Amino acid sequence: MTIVDIARAAEVSRSTVYEYFRDKAAIVEACASLFSTPPSTLDMDDPKAVMEFVRAHVVRGFTEERSRPRRSSR
Repeated sequence: MTIVDIARAAEVSRSTVYEYFRDKAAIVEACASLFSTPPSTLDMDDPKAVMEFVRAHVVRGFTEERSRPRRSSR
């Protein structure tokens, strides 16, 4: 997968990807950070609790990034 592929999938320009990430390794690192270790108090046998954890730490992170204003090109 290339930076162009990532930009296309995110529906942004290649330069926008580079505004946020220096290279593919930085993208992988940012994605990995979204999957933080669940607290020991989280009941992994409770599907609703797991879903809420994922929503709070993964989905929200992507939603917040998409809502950030883009810089206008000159």
